[in-house]
Amino acid sequence: MHVIRIMADLRVPDIEAAKGFYTDYLGLRDEEFNLGWVARYTSPDTGANVQLVTRDATAESVAAGPDPKAHLEAFQPYLDAGFDEIYVANMGPEYADMIRDYGREVLPELRRR
Repeated sequence: MHVIRIMADLRVPDIEAAKGFYTDYLGLRDEEFNLGWVARYTSPDTGANVQLVTRDATAESVAAGPDPKAHLEAFQPYLDAGFDEIYVANMGPEYADMIRDYGREVLPELRRR
């Protein structure tokens, strides 16, 4: 398994309320998708993008927090099914910590599996 892209998700209380800042002020005008609980906005000029996600909609369905074992357990069904690419995203403000912790604790263990 290897990392192809890391995209930090930004947690917002309400996607529709936050949307204007990212689309109007930052110029991320292209709405790639909006499922109500997660949406991605992209700049047509630069390709820069942001993904907004609500905490309430994802709290029970994602591995979150600092425990690497919880993240490894969440990957296991996909590894068992034969996936060789898995995309991860940080949904909080500590994206640098997440990238560092994955590099130190999660990815080395995934490579051994």
